[in-house]
Amino acid sequence: AADMLIVGLLYFILWVIFLGSDPNVDTLTFTIRVLIIFGIIFILKVIVDFIIRQVRMHRKTTAPPKPIENIEVDEYAIDAEIEKTEPGFSRVDMLRWAGDLFENLQEAWTKRDWKVIRFYEADELYNLHSRQLKEYIKNKQVNVIENVVINWIKFYNFKQEAGKDFLTIVLNSSMIDYIIDENTKEVLNGDKATKRKCAYKMTFVRKTGVKTKPGVVKVNTTNCPNCGATTEIGETGQCPYCKTIVTTGEFSWVLLNLEPFNKK
Repeated sequence: AADMLIVGLLYFILWVIFLGSDPNVDTLTFTIRVLIIFGIIFILKVIVDFIIRQVRMHRKTTAPPKPIENIEVDEYAIDAEIEKTEPGFSRVDMLRWAGDLFENLQEAWTKRDWKVIRFYEADELYNLHSRQLKEYIKNKQVNVIENVVINWIKFYNFKQEAGKDFLTIVLNSSMIDYIIDENTKEVLNGDKATKRKCAYKMTFVRKTGVKTKPGVVKVNTTNCPNCGATTEIGETGQCPYCKTIVTTGEFSWVLLNLEPFNKK
């Protein structure tokens, strides 16, 4: 209704202007002129809306989390809580593994090949990241992330609910983050020189009772965590050999959520 009111008002104003300035203009000619003007306005509006959407999309995909210098948390208490159900659990090894996974995520993102990380993401998170990458591919853009440095990484929270373990880790990193055209390599957003500090919260999940495999501190994206076969897990998260869905936390930790950390 508001749009119709505005259109009617514009029509009246143009009618007064045209007929007032040129009494020889008939109604048909006036209507044609008005339609041409409205057509031009409509085209301009479509162009402006498209530009605004593109700018907002770029800002949303490249805006880094606000950096935080440090957080105070009793990691040893969290470690002790985990050891109640898994004696011998190594906080150091888990943090190394999570940090290695984070770096692999950034590498896979730049290569626009998210399937190599399929082993380690829960379905919902994998589908979200996959859709975002497909949007970049559709727009013929590459979000380049390089020179990743982990400044510090800490346990943040641990809880058990509904037969599952949830471990949250906070990671502070520095990286160069920019978007280029895949063909011309022109920088569309960001720059190649500025290193940004970013803070992320990584939440992992696994079935309660599952034990961390000893000595595993590096991310291996080629072997099934159930049968050990060298393979490539598809989008369904199923191993083609043992037919097991390996991305549910039934066999090891999987990344449930990755989000900016906002200190409250």
